[in-house]
Amino acid sequence: VYLGVEAQQLGLVDELGGMDEALAYIEKQIGQKAETVTYSAPPTFLQALAGAVSQQSFHVGEGIGSALFNQRVQGTTPQVFT
Repeated sequence: VYLGVEAQQLGLVDELGGMDEALAYIEKQIGQKAETVTYSAPPTFLQALAGAVSQQSFHVGEGIGSALFNQRVQGTTPQVFT
């Protein structure tokens, strides 16, 4: 692993810069507009499971909230069972 300056001094890279500079360089080389594509890793099993549980919890909470709101709008007192 090298710093950019070190890699340039060793001849491993031609120029230093970020994404904008890299796109400008490529566009100049090919003579047309370049487009970037971003790929992301698929979620792990645990991330997918957590997302599913989170969505279910949201919908349960949404249902409870709607029921309480509807009772208030109708003028009834929400009932709490213990």
